Amino acid sequence: MRLDLYLKKARLVKRRTLAQALCSRGRVAKNGKVAKPSTAVEVGCELTLRFAQRTLVVRVLALPTRPAGNLSEAAQYWHTLSDTRTTEHPTSPMDTETHALLRLEQEEDTAPHDDDH
Repeated sequence: MRLDLYLKKARLVKRRTLAQALCSRGRVAKNGKVAKPSTAVEVGCELTLRFAQRTLVVRVLALPTRPAGNLSEAAQYWHTLSDTRTTEHPTSPMDTETHALLRLEQEEDTAPHDDDH
Protein backbone atom coordinates (compact mmCIF):
# COMPACT_ATOMS: atom_id res chain seq x y z
CA MET A 1 0.00 0.00 0.00
CA ARG A 2 1.24 3.50 -0.80
CA LEU A 3 2.42 5.56 2.16
CA ASP A 4 0.07 8.49 1.48
CA LEU A 5 -2.93 6.13 1.34
CA TYR A 6 -1.88 4.35 4.51
CA LEU A 7 -1.54 7.61 6.44
CA LYS A 8 -5.04 8.67 5.35
CA LYS A 9 -6.81 5.32 5.80
CA ALA A 10 -5.17 4.69 9.19
CA ARG A 11 -6.19 8.21 10.32
CA LEU A 12 -2.67 9.40 11.00
CA VAL A 13 -3.46 12.46 8.87
CA LYS A 14 -6.81 13.93 7.92
CA ARG A 15 -6.39 14.08 4.15
CA ARG A 16 -4.33 12.34 1.50
CA THR A 17 -3.17 15.72 0.13
CA LEU A 18 -1.73 16.52 3.55
CA ALA A 19 0.02 13.13 3.62
CA GLN A 20 1.49 13.85 0.18
CA ALA A 21 2.63 17.31 1.24
CA LEU A 22 4.29 16.01 4.41
CA CYS A 23 6.12 13.33 2.40
CA SER A 24 7.16 15.79 -0.31
CA ARG A 25 8.66 18.08 2.34
CA GLY A 26 10.69 15.25 3.87
CA ARG A 27 8.57 15.15 7.04
CA VAL A 28 7.80 11.41 6.87
CA ALA A 29 10.32 8.59 7.23
CA LYS A 30 9.98 4.84 6.86
CA ASN A 31 12.45 2.81 8.93
CA GLY A 32 14.60 5.92 9.41
CA LYS A 33 14.78 6.95 5.73
CA VAL A 34 12.87 9.86 4.21
CA ALA A 35 9.92 8.47 2.26
CA LYS A 36 8.01 9.64 -0.81
CA PRO A 37 4.20 9.43 -1.02
CA SER A 38 4.48 6.36 -3.27
CA THR A 39 6.74 4.44 -0.87
CA ALA A 40 5.32 0.99 -0.09
CA VAL A 41 4.19 0.39 3.50
CA GLU A 42 4.41 -3.11 4.96
CA VAL A 43 3.29 -4.60 8.26
CA GLY A 44 6.09 -4.22 10.81
CA CYS A 45 7.73 -1.11 9.37
CA GLU A 46 8.29 1.99 11.50
CA LEU A 47 6.93 5.36 10.36
CA THR A 48 8.05 8.72 11.71
CA LEU A 49 5.85 11.76 11.08
CA ARG A 50 7.27 15.18 11.90
CA PHE A 51 4.57 17.80 12.26
CA ALA A 52 5.30 21.41 13.19
CA GLN A 53 5.27 20.85 16.95
CA ARG A 54 4.93 17.09 17.20
CA THR A 55 6.88 14.00 16.21
CA LEU A 56 4.96 10.74 16.05
CA VAL A 57 6.64 7.35 15.64
CA VAL A 58 4.41 4.34 14.95
CA ARG A 59 4.81 0.68 14.05
CA VAL A 60 2.48 -0.58 11.30
CA LEU A 61 0.31 -3.44 12.62
CA ALA A 62 -2.02 -3.95 9.65
CA LEU A 63 -2.89 -2.48 6.27
CA PRO A 64 -6.40 -1.01 6.10
CA THR A 65 -8.68 -2.04 3.24
CA ARG A 66 -10.92 0.96 3.84
CA PRO A 67 -10.62 4.19 5.82
CA ALA A 68 -10.96 3.74 9.58
CA GLY A 69 -14.31 4.99 10.83
CA ASN A 70 -13.05 6.26 14.19
CA LEU A 71 -9.88 6.40 16.28
CA SER A 72 -10.56 3.15 18.11
CA GLU A 73 -10.86 1.36 14.77
CA ALA A 74 -7.69 3.13 13.53
CA ALA A 75 -5.77 1.83 16.55
CA GLN A 76 -5.75 -1.66 15.02
CA TYR A 77 -3.58 -0.39 12.16
CA TRP A 78 -0.67 1.10 14.15
CA HIS A 79 0.99 1.18 17.56
CA THR A 80 2.49 4.40 18.93
CA LEU A 81 6.18 3.98 19.78
CA SER A 82 6.70 7.62 20.72
CA ASP A 83 4.75 10.87 20.60
CA THR A 84 6.75 13.97 21.48
CA ARG A 85 5.52 17.53 21.43
CA THR A 86 7.31 20.83 21.69
CA THR A 87 5.93 24.13 22.89
CA GLU A 88 8.36 26.17 20.86
CA HIS A 89 7.16 28.12 17.86
CA PRO A 90 8.24 26.82 14.46
CA THR A 91 11.54 28.28 13.35
CA SER A 92 12.43 26.48 10.15
CA PRO A 93 10.78 27.20 6.79
CA MET A 94 9.48 23.61 6.69
CA ASP A 95 7.70 24.05 10.00
CA THR A 96 6.17 27.30 8.78
CA GLU A 97 5.05 25.62 5.54
CA THR A 98 3.50 22.74 7.44
CA HIS A 99 1.63 25.19 9.69
CA ALA A 100 0.37 27.08 6.64
CA LEU A 101 -0.81 23.86 5.03
CA LEU A 102 -2.63 22.79 8.19
CA ARG A 103 -4.29 26.23 8.43
CA LEU A 104 -5.47 25.94 4.81
CA GLU A 105 -6.96 22.53 5.55
CA GLN A 106 -8.81 23.95 8.56
CA GLU A 107 -10.13 26.85 6.48
CA GLU A 108 -11.36 24.43 3.80
CA ASP A 109 -13.31 22.55 6.45
CA THR A 110 -15.08 25.68 7.69
CA ALA A 111 -15.53 27.51 4.36
CA PRO A 112 -19.01 27.41 2.81
CA HIS A 113 -19.21 25.33 -0.35
CA ASP A 114 -20.80 26.50 -3.60
CA ASP A 115 -23.51 23.85 -3.30
CA ASP A 116 -24.51 25.17 0.16
CA HIS A 117 -26.56 27.99 -1.37
